Amino acid sequence: MPRGVKGSGKSKTTSTVKKSIKSTQVIAETAVSENQKKTYPTRAERIVLADAQIERLTKLNSSRAALVEKTEKQLAERKSALEKSTAALDKVLSRKERLSSTPETVKATKKAQKQQIDELMAALKANGKSLEDVLSELKNSDQ
Repeated sequence: MPRGVKGSGKSKTTSTVKKSIKSTQVIAETAVSENQKKTYPTRAERIVLADAQIERLTKLNSSRAALVEKTEKQLAERKSALEKSTAALDKVLSRKERLSSTPETVKATKKAQKQQIDELMAALKANGKSLEDVLSELKNSDQ
């Protein structure tokens, strides 16, 4: 038979007729069984069904608890790995910043810091206090 044409071109054989007869018999049997009332399970049968359901749910809950524990462990491992990689990134960024800063800017920042220290020392001398006096006052104020 050429492609695209429906049907096999053969006439119905006895086997297909037998199959259709069997299918109608099965449908008739199910129709009869549907008309009959379903018996309600006894108390003992309901207890057995409840026990089976309890067992099934217990297994399900234990497997889920194990899965949650496993994923929490993986999460903790991933968090620690993230912290380590973040620390490594910060370290590399600071190294790059130090390398990229030119010597002129380093000298300028050191000069500015030295100027601030000189101004602080001049203010201390003007007030008549020594550096040790200021440090002891700061320690006492912290306590």
